[in-house]
Amino acid sequence: QGLPPARTTRDHDFWNGLWYNEVSLEVVSQNFENNGLQSPGRVRFVKGYFVNSLPTAPIGRIAVLRLDGDMYESTSDILYNLYHKLELGGWVVIDDWHLMSAQWAVLDFREAHSITEPIGFCVGDVQGAYWVKTSNITPQRERYLETLPEGPAKAKQAALAHEQHLREQGRKVRGLYCVEGDQCVFEWVPEDSPVRL
Repeated sequence: QGLPPARTTRDHDFWNGLWYNEVSLEVVSQNFENNGLQSPGRVRFVKGYFVNSLPTAPIGRIAVLRLDGDMYESTSDILYNLYHKLELGGWVVIDDWHLMSAQWAVLDFREAHSITEPIGFCVGDVQGAYWVKTSNITPQRERYLETLPEGPAKAKQAALAHEQHLREQGRKVRGLYCVEGDQCVFEWVPEDSPVRL
């Protein structure tokens, strides 16, 4: 699916245009199988942009939280939706520490939650960083919603702009945006779907 179009001022549409980031679920599944990692009941794929898929992803406890979101928004999506599920003593590994957008997201999240564990750098990898979780936090959901485009009040407007972007790419879709409690969900449905905005 690749990366979404930029919706925050800390991101650029550069990422959305990189064709090599678009990999189908079938290819990912086949790669896992080819490498002996597709064990029944142990791997469950969750398809979709992080902002759509992570709030409701069937994920319980996490031992290693590996971030590879490239963008500010995608990295924030991972942290705000999954960090509280990381076990004490668990590792956060950031692939994209060298990218300012990802680094900003990590530093903003750490500041919002008073996370002070030292950040280390991956040996032999100038791009990666990590820390070990030593205390639990309560995710500041309202802070996360503020990172989304213009906050919840103007989110439908952002969804319509994203829908237009997809149409300009020749995709026949219609956008559906809703806020349910503290959950923000975007869905892109076929144009002839009975679902209404």
